[in-house]
Amino acid sequence: MRLLATNRSIDGGYIYMNGEVHLRRPQASEYTEELMKMLTRLQKLIKGKYIFWLGLAIICLSFIPYLILGTGSYVEYFEQLDWGLLTYIYQAKYLFSSGSVIPEFLNGASKNALVEPAFGYVFVFRVLNPFAAYLVMQFSEQVIAYVGLYLLLDRVTEHKMLSVLVALMFAFLPFLAVFGLTIFGVPLAAWAILNLYERKRERLSFACIVVFTLFSSLILGGFAIIMLWTILLVFSLIRKHRQSAWMYASYLSVIVLYLMTNLDLVLQFLGIGETYVSHRADKEIEVHGFAEYFAETFFYNDQHTIDFHRFFLPVIFLALCIFLIRAFLSKKKDTKTAYFEAKQGCLAAAVFGLLLFLYLIAALWNISPIVSVREMMGGLGSFNAARVIWLAPAGWYFLLGVSLEYILRAVSGSGRNCMDIPESMASGQISAPSGQRRNGLQKSLTWIAYAGLCIGFLLILKENQLKENVQLLLNPDYDVITYEEYYAIDLMEEVEDYIREELGMEMEEYRVISLGIDPAAALYHGFYCMDGYSDNYDVEYKYLFRTFMAAELERNEYIRSYYDDWGNRVYLFTAELTTYFNVEKGSFWFNDLQIDTAAIKDAGCDFIFSAAYVVNAEELNMELLATFETEESYYRIYLYRIAD
Repeated sequence: MRLLATNRSIDGGYIYMNGEVHLRRPQASEYTEELMKMLTRLQKLIKGKYIFWLGLAIICLSFIPYLILGTGSYVEYFEQLDWGLLTYIYQAKYLFSSGSVIPEFLNGASKNALVEPAFGYVFVFRVLNPFAAYLVMQFSEQVIAYVGLYLLLDRVTEHKMLSVLVALMFAFLPFLAVFGLTIFGVPLAAWAILNLYERKRERLSFACIVVFTLFSSLILGGFAIIMLWTILLVFSLIRKHRQSAWMYASYLSVIVLYLMTNLDLVLQFLGIGETYVSHRADKEIEVHGFAEYFAETFFYNDQHTIDFHRFFLPVIFLALCIFLIRAFLSKKKDTKTAYFEAKQGCLAAAVFGLLLFLYLIAALWNISPIVSVREMMGGLGSFNAARVIWLAPAGWYFLLGVSLEYILRAVSGSGRNCMDIPESMASGQISAPSGQRRNGLQKSLTWIAYAGLCIGFLLILKENQLKENVQLLLNPDYDVITYEEYYAIDLMEEVEDYIREELGMEMEEYRVISLGIDPAAALYHGFYCMDGYSDNYDVEYKYLFRTFMAAELERNEYIRSYYDDWGNRVYLFTAELTTYFNVEKGSFWFNDLQIDTAAIKDAGCDFIFSAAYVVNAEELNMELLATFETEESYYRIYLYRIAD
């Protein structure tokens, strides 16, 4: 019996002909149909709400290395382990103290000498150990950075995937966590202010503003938010755009909360109550040429806000050019799509203009005439208004998201999302060539944009400290100083035990100074230190500390200028080490140390924690008591006592 070729098995994968079984070759139309179904499913994922949660999941996964490594993790130490973390630790310790000094710091410096950048996190450090508190701080900031920029982009764009990728890039920028939400929280603050301006989600927006204020710094960037918000309110008054009570309540809450959390600093600057002349008054303010500084900051920002925006400036310039060309050459269209695109273009141009305004302020603040006026203002003149550019990273990444969508919409020639797949194609009702002709270019450019953002995200991860921690997981011998090594946690415990058990002295009964070791290690452990890092301490103490190492400063012009003209690091500098203060064990020794141990002793110091052996210790009246190290320790600590 001959079977017809149309007789097929149940699964449709075979045909029977002349009693033989043959593998059926799928038709091209069936390939197209399956491809369209796959693209439709992918489209739904990209356009759906789940893609937002994917971004949050990536942030959560990025903290697995920290949880596994614990204090063996790598944490950026510049202005973080050496200063920022200590501000939170000691402000938390003395949060409810009625005293005005921190006895462990700079031989009993004022609390104003160790002010935390973000007040709200003090409570986190109050209830958690320092490393756990740090992780909470970093995690919360990255989440808020991601959510804030996503919400901000979602207001003005339709591409969910673009918003997620750009927000992820921003959330993983290598900003220091100790600065709180000063940089990371700007998108959320902008989203809330825009909501208040348009009278949307007012209660939620008010709460966001309060959170941003409590967890950010007035001096580092909060003042710029107040400045721009004030300009917005003045603009509203000029336009006779009536604002709600929530808008004014939020604006006043920012000012009041910043004043409350920085009250001691404000009183010091106003000269009210117990005060002192800050070492800031002794600083040499650096002068910059206008054009040079403007160009440098425009392309690179400053050392604390490096965001790599220079790499995607061409995308922004292309979007602005397309907007200007279409604005001047195209015919007026009253369609909803044309209005939306025009709104996007105007928004991009406005944000770009705002960024130029911020860079203009920063450049003007450091030109010679302005610096001359600032020098006459004493310590107040050291206020750095150039930090307005700390708002710039959020602006650049917002511009990136808006610019990419604007370009894609312009190329598509219609208001449709470039990833939309017509239902007729998804159902296979039109041929693949026809669908490709209609959507090929738009979809190709969109996928190129996605790929570019993914590459950018990976490059940012390369600059993030997450990279070092992944390396540590893969190779425990990876050559970086970890959190526990930087603070020499085990060694400092041994030193404390030795002094207490062998010499019968508790920590509050003696003072220490570090040599070749960052003083942060001793401070972290709770020793009462003569040295430390501060951006606002008594200038008289600066002069006193200088006597400890005057001979060393005269031997090296770099360290002399570093201390005399800046002076935030109140460290025992030497000509042999210059500004290097993380000496690895066995790598160095002091051949000709010239410090005034008599002056150090007269100031109340008893011990020197040195990272290296001092050859001429006997000449300096230094007695070596003991040496501390472990097989895994980064340092070898030489404990010297200054003899009477």
